[in-house]
Amino acid sequence: MMSKTSTRFIAKKRRDMRRKLLILLAVLTALLVGFIGGSVVTANAKTHQEESKVQENTVRYKYYTSVYITRNMTLWDIADDYMSEEYSDKRAYIDEVMKINQLTSDKLSYGSTICVPYYSSEYK
Repeated sequence: MMSKTSTRFIAKKRRDMRRKLLILLAVLTALLVGFIGGSVVTANAKTHQEESKVQENTVRYKYYTSVYITRNMTLWDIADDYMSEEYSDKRAYIDEVMKINQLTSDKLSYGSTICVPYYSSEYK
């Protein structure tokens, strides 16, 4: 039969062993969560980089189309419809439209037709 001292000693050893196992389990769980989280962040970063490369490698072609001027239509309205990211801002787009159509004013005449540029990734 075991003495109270040896029973307490064995119980203390078991508690210590459980505590160490719980700490080890917590550390391993934290490492696993960190690894999985890092993998997800890395995968998202790679996906974003690949999308950027695809967008950079996409060839955009410049085309021209005619626009019939309706009542109250402005060059700003046309820029909203046809301008793309190739232009730094609306003013740059409008300046090009004015140059193409030899306009000296940004006023448009109802019933006239003007030529406007636009970009497309589709080869026509």
